[in-house]
Amino acid sequence: MGFEEEYGMSITDYLDDIYAAGVDFAGTKLEHHANTMKRTAEMLKLIDASVHLIRDNYSEGENYFWILYYTYLSPQKLNSVDNIVERVRQHAPHITKDVYYKHRKKAINTFSSVLWGFTTKSEIGVLDAFVADILG
Repeated sequence: MGFEEEYGMSITDYLDDIYAAGVDFAGTKLEHHANTMKRTAEMLKLIDASVHLIRDNYSEGENYFWILYYTYLSPQKLNSVDNIVERVRQHAPHITKDVYYKHRKKAINTFSSVLWGFTTKSEIGVLDAFVADILG
């Protein structure tokens, strides 16, 4: 069971509530753990936003989305490429095992480009704005 299912709110909302209540963790291990949890939650949101951006804005985005989802992001870990291809076929019936391998590499490269593409020094302001929009 995940944090949201168990507590009925996101990790970020939970931590915001704790801070709003005036709990002071400054300088404690608990502060470090809370900050780590918050950064992890923010990164997961960024990953989610990136795969949805690919899905909505690339010509093969729908295929890439499902390939990335069933290969790496699904809570159900599939134990073979055949099982992954079978699941992807539910959304993209034309996918074969060969096409899966070809598209998987392209999907990973596209995901990498989207996720990290704005991290160059000259574009850090764009990344900050993107992250603020996604997380805000």
